Amino acid sequence: MEIEENSRTAATMAKLELVKEIRSKTMQMLNLKEKLLEEIESSRKEDRCLSDYRSEMDMLMQEKMAHVEELRQIHADINA
Repeated sequence: MEIEENSRTAATMAKLELVKEIRSKTMQMLNLKEKLLEEIESSRKEDRCLSDYRSEMDMLMQEKMAHVEELRQIHADINA
């Protein structure tokens, strides 16, 4: 009877150890998930910034080309 009780106690302890290990792994996964979500948000913000940068560069290039065209016309008028 005592052997059976010791066996049950050992089985219970083994189950508790497994639960403890599962809980630890779950906490690690939750921490990893949180870090991933932060990285995803950071990446999205960076993507928006890059998109804004590209738009600004396009507008500046259009403005530059307008100035170049204006200077070309002035030069053509002077030479005419």
